[in-house]
Amino acid sequence: MLTGGSPLLVSGLSSVVPIQVGLSADPVGTPTFNLTLNSKSGAYFKGAVQRSVRADGLNIESETNGIGLDFGARGAKALYIGEVGFKQQSAAGSKQAWLRAGVLYNMTRYIRFSEGGLSKNWSLFAAVDRQVTQPNQEQTYRGMYIGASIFYAPPNVNIYSQYYGGRLYILAPFASRPNDSLSLTANYSRFSTSARTALLLPDVYAPRGQLQINASYSLGVARGVHLSPSLGYVNNPAFGQNAKGAMLVGMSIFTQF
Repeated sequence: MLTGGSPLLVSGLSSVVPIQVGLSADPVGTPTFNLTLNSKSGAYFKGAVQRSVRADGLNIESETNGIGLDFGARGAKALYIGEVGFKQQSAAGSKQAWLRAGVLYNMTRYIRFSEGGLSKNWSLFAAVDRQVTQPNQEQTYRGMYIGASIFYAPPNVNIYSQYYGGRLYILAPFASRPNDSLSLTANYSRFSTSARTALLLPDVYAPRGQLQINASYSLGVARGVHLSPSLGYVNNPAFGQNAKGAMLVGMSIFTQF
């Protein structure tokens, strides 16, 4: 869900499709086991099993989650995640390339919008990132990158059923600022037709999707500390409401130890 796989490049809203399918997200965590197998060629396989977030949403989950170590919750079962990919790290004369695709499959039962009854939930995803410039052969990570992501989830149990995102980001845009980064993103999320039909009254405005554009700059202010102001715009910010487009102004602090 993160631009280039880095929390330093986050701005605006990320894809909510994996969260709808049960993936844990801030401020709610659930027990997770991850296993990654790497080959010398750069190919890898990543598998995970996680206790799913409750099907009735993050708000209810946060009220009952405690400190995030609850292996059992009412109605919440196992979420399985699999990802295969190829990642070539940057080196002198060689630019970074990262391709991956995978699936999330949740054993938890979700309410179907139109057909009635309950159904398991799942999502498919694919993403690619590619370094296109490499101005410094010693600091090979520096340069411009482009990337794209796509998510799909069944529209009979998810309000957001499709996500398409594109991005351009620059690591160390200035030689004197090796820890800074700049990110520009644009994404489109498609609302489920089943959800619009089942959950909204006939005379309620129901947009087909949501478009968002964001820009952010991550400033390395100290060792392990980054300050990231961001600016964005989103149209149709609320499902089932004739809401005006919104400007999003944010400031985040990221720390790592």
